[in-house]
Amino acid sequence: MRNMKVMAENVTGKMKGKLLTKKRGGKEILMELGLSLVAVVLLILFRDQIKIVLETIIALVSTKIQALFTM
Repeated sequence: MRNMKVMAENVTGKMKGKLLTKKRGGKEILMELGLSLVAVVLLILFRDQIKIVLETIIALVSTKIQALFTM
């Protein structure tokens, strides 16, 4: 039983170490930067539609919450 516990701790420790020490290449960083740029451009282009959707969702949620407390 003790050996299994020690073995499990070793495996989790190795996994954590690999995750923490993994280095990122320039390609991945550029890809993330590009995707962030695309997201910002889409937010700017569709901000009016996003505003309408958010207002609709907020209104729907607030009416549902009010309905819960008026019963």
